[in-house]
Amino acid sequence: MIGKASRLLILLFVSGCATTEPLPTFYTLGPGGDVHSTLKQSTARSVRVYVNRAIVPPYLSRTNLAGFRNNQVEYSASAFWATSLDQAIAQAVALNLNSDGIPAIGFQAMSGSPVHTYEIGIRIVQCAGYDSGEAVLSGVWELRSASGDVISSQPFAIHRSGWQPGHYPSLATLLADEVTELSKRIASRLRR
Repeated sequence: MIGKASRLLILLFVSGCATTEPLPTFYTLGPGGDVHSTLKQSTARSVRVYVNRAIVPPYLSRTNLAGFRNNQVEYSASAFWATSLDQAIAQAVALNLNSDGIPAIGFQAMSGSPVHTYEIGIRIVQCAGYDSGEAVLSGVWELRSASGDVISSQPFAIHRSGWQPGHYPSLATLLADEVTELSKRIASRLRR
């Protein structure tokens, strides 16, 4: 039998070993759904738009959600993008375009681009939260013909407020909303 002192010692030891860090949580930028089945369905029909891998600045090459405090980037220790942002942005825009009735496929690692009419290129400058409470997605997107000729180039800066620094679930939601807004702007140009 274990005595009271021994049980107390074991309890203190076990509680001292327990971690207080939150478990990792993974977020997406798209409207949800199975990207792979969307890819299979899209390749079965003609693809109008191929959304190429986004170009992101070095501070966004990590999968941690990022926020700025003053001039310094702070990365979440427990909130992560489900896939790298260069792929996540392309896939989310393609899913949003499909939801809007425009047949599209986003960049997929290990897959070549399908035959398509237009290609979207996106260069991201900002995709983060700021200590002012804003979430910002900014950069430039280009619409190109399948042969690579630039048809249109549009800068964008989409701001949403309401982020409380350190609350990464709300930041992920705001940035996903901004990607949806970017997709609507691209869809509007494609309909002209």
